[in-house]
Amino acid sequence: MTTFSAVALSHLVARAQTQLAKDLEDGANLKASKLLQARERRQRAEYQRVINRTRNIAYQAAAHARRLQHRRQVQNDREQRLKREALQWKIRLQANLASVEKLIHDMPSSSVIKAYGRLHLIWLMLLKVFACLSGFLSRRVLTTSFPT
Repeated sequence: MTTFSAVALSHLVARAQTQLAKDLEDGANLKASKLLQARERRQRAEYQRVINRTRNIAYQAAAHARRLQHRRQVQNDREQRLKREALQWKIRLQANLASVEKLIHDMPSSSVIKAYGRLHLIWLMLLKVFACLSGFLSRRVLTTSFPT
């Protein structure tokens, strides 16, 4: 082999080694950049999971608060309705009692049940109870139209 060919061959080998070293370095850099990108993606995904978990917890807390508020509102509405119904029953009872008392008062003396010259209280009480119950069962106020 001539010196020229040996120098050329060694130059070619050195060039190939340099190219191989550059390729290896580029491959390592590419691998490192891919690893960095993968790490960044994992970090972003973990950050997103933390954000989603926080949002989910906040949403669940808000939903729980809405359910509690709705439950309280329903309970308050029920209590108000029961109070109104109790007041209506009380008004109806008072009107029925007043109606029965007016009916008894307006009855002609011949139709009033008497026992030995005086009103028999038990019959009057039974009449009042019956009138009140009939007013409650029919859910209305009794009215009197008894002729005198």
